[in-house]
Amino acid sequence: MKKRSSHKIIIIILAILCLASLIWFIFSINKLRRSGELRSNYNFKKHSIYLHNMTNVNNIMPWMTFDYINVIFRLDPSYLKNNLMINNPRYPNIRIDNYTKYLHLDTQVFLHNIQQAITNYTQNKK
Repeated sequence: MKKRSSHKIIIIILAILCLASLIWFIFSINKLRRSGELRSNYNFKKHSIYLHNMTNVNNIMPWMTFDYINVIFRLDPSYLKNNLMINNPRYPNIRIDNYTKYLHLDTQVFLHNIQQAITNYTQNKK
């Protein structure tokens, strides 16, 4: 009986300590924010526009997936598949470098083909 009550007391003390730590953390964050030490100079709007409206095909990297490229360049999801004759069942969720390794292709040459296909797509869209 005494063991159970001592366990309850320990749990209550731990809960109170956790709550006190949380309150102290919130007050510390608010204090730092008000003092100006917690300011961020990162411009989320500017950078998110850049990241989501990448218009330079030279920024395409081998780690990107076809889906990522379709979203970034606002391509029809089947455009690259049809244009580059991609028959992989994992398309569009496969990385370019993995795709080229699987087919034993030169990654740089394939990147150039993707860049050319996107350039043609954007020119024909105008």
